Amino acid sequence: MNERHRAREALVQALYQWHYNPQDPRQLEMEFLDAGYLEGAERAYFQHLLRKAVERQEEIDGLIAPAIMPRRLSELTGVEQAILRAGVGELLEREDVPYRVVINEAVELAKSFGTDQGYRFVNAVLDRIARERRAQGEGGTAGDG
Repeated sequence: MNERHRAREALVQALYQWHYNPQDPRQLEMEFLDAGYLEGAERAYFQHLLRKAVERQEEIDGLIAPAIMPRRLSELTGVEQAILRAGVGELLEREDVPYRVVINEAVELAKSFGTDQGYRFVNAVLDRIARERRAQGEGGTAGDG
């Protein structure tokens, strides 16, 4: 498992915890560091995406909401919300990372943490958001990486 994948894995776990117990992301980072959850992870990547996902939560949720219609965000499991927030946050914050990589990573995380077929839902939602953002000229790199 590479360092960036491990950072994304820890990010989903942190956002899941934050969903149920909102706190300063720096405190959450320290908890994860102290507990060893960031071993083997690209720590700076994790830190940046966690802070931005918390800071931009309303914007991120605003992008997720129309993409999951007719469902509501409150109807999703905490794991689904964490994976989608991590994926959308990465799409917004890391335009240097191809959107297909972000989606593929989120799908793998959904297979690990989510429900049996939840990865299909995550794939569809993130694909829809990525295509809309790319059409608007925001972060639409389609290469590999």
